[in-house]
Amino acid sequence: MNSAHSKSQAAGGVLIDTYGRVLLRRPRDGFGGYAWSYPKGRVDAGETVEQAALREVLEESGWDAEIVSQISGPGPNGDFDGDTTVTRFFLMRPLQQLADFGRKETEAIAWATPDGARRMVKETTSEQGRARDLAVLEGALGCYPR
Repeated sequence: MNSAHSKSQAAGGVLIDTYGRVLLRRPRDGFGGYAWSYPKGRVDAGETVEQAALREVLEESGWDAEIVSQISGPGPNGDFDGDTTVTRFFLMRPLQQLADFGRKETEAIAWATPDGARRMVKETTSEQGRARDLAVLEGALGCYPR
């Protein structure tokens, strides 16, 4: 499974609020070696990547959001390569917290400053996941309308 073509398509969102804070989630039991990451998951049959990203954000963080723009990654279609998926990430604006996050997959959510988010992401033990999430953060901050 070295080829990105053999990996599943996933979608996710990086929420940045009006204060410039980034929403992170702590995956249950450090799933995949991730300490803190972004809401993301596989695209279901019949779903667009945008629909999947919004659904995953709601399921894993409890937040309803809107897409501002795609975060441009290094892969085909602007995707980011992870351990088991290729993920298309979107910069999102949080609209309202509709529900508690889904505790089956998420242990906690936290809003962090960009520097705080960098520190939290660096706790991830998966080297590829950590590098990917740091690149996603920089991409999100780069396209965040100030």
